[in-house]
Amino acid sequence: MLATAQENVLPPRAPIGSHPRLIITQPYLDTTLMGRLDTPTGQAFKAYVDSDTITADALQHPELVVRSLALAWLLTDDRLYQDKAFSILQRLVNWIEDTPTWDMAYVDRVAALAVGYDWLYSALGNEDHEFLAEVLIDASRHLLDPTTDRGRVWIPFNDAYLFQVFSGESARWLWAITAAGLATQGDHPEAAYIVEQARTLWQEYGLSELDVQPNGAWAAGPYDGLRGVWAKLQTALAWWTARGEDAFSGSEWWYQRIAYNTLMLHPDLDYPAIIGAGIRNHPDRWYSRAQDLLLQALYPDTPAAAWVNWIAEQSRSPAWLLVEEILWHDPDVEQAIPDTLTWRALGTNHVFMRSNWVNSTGRLDPTTTYISFQAGDHFAAQQVYDQGSFTIWRAGVDLLVQGGIYSGTDADANYYARTIASNTVLICDLSETFENIWPATYWLNDCGQRPVGSAVNAEIWRNNRDFYETGNIERIWDDPTVTYIRADITDAYSAKAQAVIRELVYIRPGAVIVHDRLTTSRPNLTTLTTLHFNSPPQTEDNLWVVKEGASALYIRPVAPDATVEMVAGYITAGQTIPFQATPYEVNPSGYYRLDIFSPLATTTPWFLTGLVAVDSAAAIPYIGGLIDGESMRGVVVSTPQRRWQVMFDDDPLNVTSARFSIEVGVDVLLLTGLAPETTYTLQWADGRQEQRVTQGAGTLRIENPISGVFSLG
Repeated sequence: MLATAQENVLPPRAPIGSHPRLIITQPYLDTTLMGRLDTPTGQAFKAYVDSDTITADALQHPELVVRSLALAWLLTDDRLYQDKAFSILQRLVNWIEDTPTWDMAYVDRVAALAVGYDWLYSALGNEDHEFLAEVLIDASRHLLDPTTDRGRVWIPFNDAYLFQVFSGESARWLWAITAAGLATQGDHPEAAYIVEQARTLWQEYGLSELDVQPNGAWAAGPYDGLRGVWAKLQTALAWWTARGEDAFSGSEWWYQRIAYNTLMLHPDLDYPAIIGAGIRNHPDRWYSRAQDLLLQALYPDTPAAAWVNWIAEQSRSPAWLLVEEILWHDPDVEQAIPDTLTWRALGTNHVFMRSNWVNSTGRLDPTTTYISFQAGDHFAAQQVYDQGSFTIWRAGVDLLVQGGIYSGTDADANYYARTIASNTVLICDLSETFENIWPATYWLNDCGQRPVGSAVNAEIWRNNRDFYETGNIERIWDDPTVTYIRADITDAYSAKAQAVIRELVYIRPGAVIVHDRLTTSRPNLTTLTTLHFNSPPQTEDNLWVVKEGASALYIRPVAPDATVEMVAGYITAGQTIPFQATPYEVNPSGYYRLDIFSPLATTTPWFLTGLVAVDSAAAIPYIGGLIDGESMRGVVVSTPQRRWQVMFDDDPLNVTSARFSIEVGVDVLLLTGLAPETTYTLQWADGRQEQRVTQGAGTLRIENPISGVFSLG
């Protein structure tokens, strides 16, 4: 497991009044970057800045294009790069001045212009300084006026505005005004005011959010965090290089972000579409790499930095990101295979698990199985209503996915962002309403989790903790072969739910068992669990299978007499939500859904589902029927290596005694729901007795159990 605290190594500060002062400084150029253009990465970078491609990239990645050309000039003093950079700066000025209402493209262009002003400062004449400083200050005034916003950063509240911090857009916005103010300080009389405004927002809001979403987490989800966390890193580093204010030493969040990113990404280094609204397959995926490269430079000679370097050496950045490789990545530093297979972020309770890291050649294994799970609090406007949801990825394909496509339309409010699009629990109260659960003109009843909305900032979240409490992981136990999680997601639902407990067992490499125990307010409420797939599942004898590429996912609803219905399409409350393709998502994701209904009219329904991901050419894995004992119930599943019997508590209290049968051929018996760190007496079928002590999560793992009737007490 990653150490919780590490010493950081910050780059040299800029001498007072000098340029560059944003992120890099002349001492850093002189001591660290000289010679990096002579490396293979440096040669690829030089080919990029020499090409015509770089000009076209300015539309999508303006700041990285400006950085590329400016850094090439700083390292070579070649007038060609200066002239190309000036041409991009002029385009940025035109774009900024021609935009009457700001959007995120405007924000990114302001940040890019500020970096260009700073890094190219000595190449600019006095008239250029005066003109560009005025453009930057005028743009900053525009951004600081809440009346020009449309709810991205400033949230109207009574007769005032609140600054929204749980948002990648806010992080990018704050980086833009910070960069503009710090770059022009000393050149424009209003720069000091812009700097103080940026500094106040940074210290009061920009840093405080890290404490409530620890362990490197980003509550708004992977997609929002790609650009958002990158911008936050630039802001933190700029305050150090320009003003000597160190935001890194005061929080473990920055270092732990490396582990979060490393475990959060799929093994093909793409981000999963989970937790928050976002576009799949977006080229911004590479900003995660940019984050990691900078963080490993700030925390050299640490385990996580060695992880980054091991992964970085097995993949290549796109040309527009090579500047970050030149700035931060030293190919000669230590490399190491990550030594953890599970990462949990407290508060948000994001959990990322994988089967392994390396293949037989010692390289990053592309056939790894990856599992995500979340059951935490609600912070961000971009968070979808998916507490208790999990996904499964194997060998380059999604096997169990978040349903829907993020389109920015009413479709998001009635499918994509709602619980019905997640792999979790639904409780149907036909009288329930969901007004304003997501920006839209109408809201359908999806039987899902209650409207919460954005907490806006850490202070509001703390003062209204009960309202934003939507989930908690009560118990978690992890070893190299199995991970057990018990989560309470009751508070994610309205009063229709008195208890919703979800337990997930991940047995490496590819078996997942999910056990749900519910208590509802009335026995006539329909309850179900949902699973989403990109291809239609097929079934025979209650064993369902979905095949994608070289992988297959087998699913068996284990609870007796459960009704399973396959749904094709994005359907909520009987209405079909139209699929709307995007430039990056031309096919509907999670278009097929399995709804697993409880067969009984009861206030205490339960579900037990076994899933096993394997190679599509492999033999069908064994997922047994229900093992129903006294005080415990469970199922047997097989992995390529072993056969496991996993038993769960059948009521909310710790198991004090139990009796059930162990199937023939079971290699491992895993008991859950026991009292933590407690001694139990085990009675085997051959009459032998022994005592065992449970782990801290109330689990007990027993190798090579004797088949037959088993009891404990």
